[in-house]
Amino acid sequence: SAVLSGDLQGPLGASSGSGHVTLHPADGGTRVAYTYDVVISGKATAVGGRLLDGATRVLVKQFFQRLVALTEGGEMPKEHLSWWQRLLKLLGIAS
Repeated sequence: SAVLSGDLQGPLGASSGSGHVTLHPADGGTRVAYTYDVVISGKATAVGGRLLDGATRVLVKQFFQRLVALTEGGEMPKEHLSWWQRLLKLLGIAS
């Protein structure tokens, strides 16, 4: 298992977070399980606390989807591209 953690302080507030990652043997592979906790304070929370909570869930999920895809030796399937990557591709800015 591994623990990832970090914090940030800025003019709009502060945040800290940690994630606990565990690997378990599974049928023909490895199961990746994780838990995380993020604490946000300051003006950012007052204005967009609920939005930040949803964005955190999306980003953490994308991180682990990419981690699993890369460790399997493949590339990210198109359905796992972030909304930003899909938008850039749709606009012809990214490949």
